[in-house]
Amino acid sequence: MATWSEFAASAPGLAVAGRRLFYQYGPGLGFLATVRADGGPRLHPVCPVITGDGLYVFVVASPKGGDLERDGRYALHALLPDEVEEEFAVSGRAPAVGEALPLRDHEMCQGLDAAALAVLETRLEPREYAPGDYVVRRGTVAEEMFFLVSGEVSVLVDLASGQVRRLATLSAGMAFGELALVDRTTRTADVRADVAVRCDVLSAAAFDALGRDHPTIRLTLLQNMLRRAYQVVSQLNQELAALAG
Repeated sequence: MATWSEFAASAPGLAVAGRRLFYQYGPGLGFLATVRADGGPRLHPVCPVITGDGLYVFVVASPKGGDLERDGRYALHALLPDEVEEEFAVSGRAPAVGEALPLRDHEMCQGLDAAALAVLETRLEPREYAPGDYVVRRGTVAEEMFFLVSGEVSVLVDLASGQVRRLATLSAGMAFGELALVDRTTRTADVRADVAVRCDVLSAAAFDALGRDHPTIRLTLLQNMLRRAYQVVSQLNQELAALAG
């Protein structure tokens, strides 16, 4: 399942057009289609949010929420504009925020087969964080990479004005701390748990050991880090272009 940033990197023009249609009236607006228990369709207006790397819909206890918990399949369609003939929709299977994600589904594990994943899993340390806990602090030496298993974290920086700015929200299946781990620099931002969070942590020592014992696994991780860095830069360029034009 592709994240919004992966979709934006592979089809940047379409992603910009889709974002514009979702937000054409100010707040995000669209229609969410889910599958009822009897197999029939259910359609509800919703307010989607595109933030960080994700496309989110906040669903309270409701018939559509029950549909998604039971089945997970969905289609999300932006409202049709009044003046031009354009439309945009996405579909897939929606994971609940907080749902634990297997290692094979993490973005940094693309290209790893079952045997490689089993090796990598033996090198990871599971950790849990309560809401409000800091997972990473700015200024500390980067000695670990984090695979987000469940929950959500916010990436935060301090502004010169004294305010704190949220740069991104990361959810299960994503990773953080990987680039600083490569060159062992100090952390440039704080990462804070928004809800209860579970992470699998790869230490710098374990990362180096993979290079000696399983160089193909380390190379695949490095390739995925590079791909992820490209996606971030591509998304920033698209947002700057949208603001300029």
